[in-house]
Amino acid sequence: MQVTIDIDDGGKARKALPIRAIPYVCAWSYDAAPDDIVQTLAAPKIKKYYGLAIRLRHNELFAYQKDAQGKCEQIPPSQWEPIADTLKSLATKLQADEREDAEDENRATWKIKAVLELPDNVFIWLDEFQHWYSSTRPIDPESADVEHVAPEDEDEDAGRLTKLDDTLCLSPLIPSEIENKLWRYPKDFVAATPDGLHEHIGKPWLVASPNDPTPDFPWYTPARYFARQLVKDDSTLLTKRKLLSEKVEQSMKNAGIKKRGGKKPHSATTILKAFANVTLG
Repeated sequence: MQVTIDIDDGGKARKALPIRAIPYVCAWSYDAAPDDIVQTLAAPKIKKYYGLAIRLRHNELFAYQKDAQGKCEQIPPSQWEPIADTLKSLATKLQADEREDAEDENRATWKIKAVLELPDNVFIWLDEFQHWYSSTRPIDPESADVEHVAPEDEDEDAGRLTKLDDTLCLSPLIPSEIENKLWRYPKDFVAATPDGLHEHIGKPWLVASPNDPTPDFPWYTPARYFARQLVKDDSTLLTKRKLLSEKVEQSMKNAGIKKRGGKKPHSATTILKAFANVTLG
């Protein structure tokens, strides 16, 4: 599946990678596992050496999230330290649960759980990640992925080594357990559009699903959005439309969505109309 998303960055669409997708686009290679990425994000970017500030290229990677006003904010390195501790504890627990004669038997479980420990809706700009990833690939003469080119001059003692492959797969195979959890909001909710989508930043319920019929009223769109979110958590609600509409009523109240005039909330009975001729799960 395609994992890049278009983020509205000051009115222009910019390609980004959800942080949860990074291990997969890198095929779980060197420095790309969840704990490695978090450690890099948490690490200092500058080191003082004899009064000089030296940039640490290997640690020069930043993640971002949208603030309440829709602005892309860089996440400080200090915010990643608790997540690094959580991932370390997760690995320790899963390793302790392994049988003595079955090393790494929980490796697959760790991969899924570690990715899901990464925060929702946090991303890294694709161009920044590509630059960092390419510039930090190691040179390993013992690796089969390293090309050794013989020197043109036979008198030279050594050949030329190339770094490990830095190609990213932007349409990787994603495990079904996390396929719908790489990015919590619909992709098009963050994309820049000619008529402007800034008002929708942080409010994914305002973005209509492209597969839905044209809503009779604007509030149909958030009603359908909240219904789908509830069904994801409890599929039995698909056959309990009345209960579903009551839960959607509460969700819409919490989001401040009210009838014309902005005083009274939409009733559960009326909300049921928004579910006609649409697929909720």
